[in-house]
Amino acid sequence: MKYSIECRADSKLLIGNSLSMVEGTREYIFASDKDGFLTSVKIITKVEDPEKFYSKIEDGNGKVKSITIESDPNIVDDLETDFRYIESSLAFIGNLKKIHWEDAKHEWIPETGEEKAKLKVFAYSLSRKHPDSPTRLTKDNFVEIVKNKSKFDCLTTLKAFYREGKNSFDQSQYVIAFYNLYFIVEDMFGGGKTKNKQIEENFQSSKELKETIKWAMDTQIKTSAEHSKNISKYLSELHLQDTPEDIIALLVRMRGRVHHYTSKSSLKQATPFSQEDFESIAFLTMAIALLSILKEIAKINRGQTHIKNDSS
Repeated sequence: MKYSIECRADSKLLIGNSLSMVEGTREYIFASDKDGFLTSVKIITKVEDPEKFYSKIEDGNGKVKSITIESDPNIVDDLETDFRYIESSLAFIGNLKKIHWEDAKHEWIPETGEEKAKLKVFAYSLSRKHPDSPTRLTKDNFVEIVKNKSKFDCLTTLKAFYREGKNSFDQSQYVIAFYNLYFIVEDMFGGGKTKNKQIEENFQSSKELKETIKWAMDTQIKTSAEHSKNISKYLSELHLQDTPEDIIALLVRMRGRVHHYTSKSSLKQATPFSQEDFESIAFLTMAIALLSILKEIAKINRGQTHIKNDSS
């Protein structure tokens, strides 16, 4: 049996006709469009143990009840390592923007009748995207935004960080998302300090921030099995609990972690290949940032804000 992964490539890399070569047990195929630009990368590998690759469909009442797909995780990881190497190498020597892992197509290629009999699904594609639903701007919203410029202009920069953070999150760029969203929390509760120790002290002294964190954990994290599991993992790595005080410590330490890189660290670090490892912390920070801005809007309406206008 053979197994392949194919990913779409975003590039201005001119390769002419499609390229292919065999190296060891793997075949590498670079496909091009009519203009000769690289459009996709496909790697096909020989599978030594076909028993680890199978698929089945379970029917129920004339309909598909479930689909089970199993692959050897070691082979999948090895192929992803190859894709990372190719992506980095092509981007270094030419105009490759990205190889789109989120749109990967996986395919089994049986070479015997027995192998074919074990497969009910021969290929599938993964496309992981966040909801991108349209919203409506009413005339009342429009009038309110224009008339309240002097009132809310002090929040323009913070809202810009939120926009950048949310856009990055929706594009699965979770490290950058976390960074932009953390800046909102840092500005609103850090007391103008720049050292992590001083920032954490100011965070810890804010009752409002702790209340906001509790809301974010209760309504956004603990209601999601995946996010809850990931946040618990972050905390356990640092021997912390899920209290607002320890979440503050986590946020500050995570900010330091994504700001530095060393291959000698045993902890998950921010790299172009580890974006998904930071999804949940970015999601948590987005919830904290959003509620913090909303609370600030309420304060402005009550005439209690002290945020300086720095958007001009």
